[in-house]
Amino acid sequence: MKNTRQTVVRIMIVLLALTGAALYMFLGSVSVSPGKDSITVSGTLSTDVTLQYSDVKTFELHKHMDIGTCSFGLTTRKTCTGQYSSAVYGPYHLFIYKNVERFIVLKTSDTVVIFNCPSEAETVKCFEAISEK
Repeated sequence: MKNTRQTVVRIMIVLLALTGAALYMFLGSVSVSPGKDSITVSGTLSTDVTLQYSDVKTFELHKHMDIGTCSFGLTTRKTCTGQYSSAVYGPYHLFIYKNVERFIVLKTSDTVVIFNCPSEAETVKCFEAISEK
């Protein structure tokens, strides 16, 4: 009876570890929703951020970055999302796919949002759409 209970516990631990590994490998997405007057960026298990275009002071398209440190968020093999801080941007919201080199930086008077899309081409297209607002 004791051996059976230990075996069940071991199996449950292995299943939990495998589930955690699978979530790390495959979980994570970024959603960018440009609207008429605002843009909303969201990521897996992160708070959505909506910025009015009229509040955006600067927007830039960059290549490569040091993301700094995560103060609250989710980092998986695929994405980094949440609240981060770096020497360059201070505290900011990050929503990026790790395999996409380009990213968009939107700055308002009180917040910075950095994000990209699932591909470099989509990121550039999104930047161009924001430029037209």
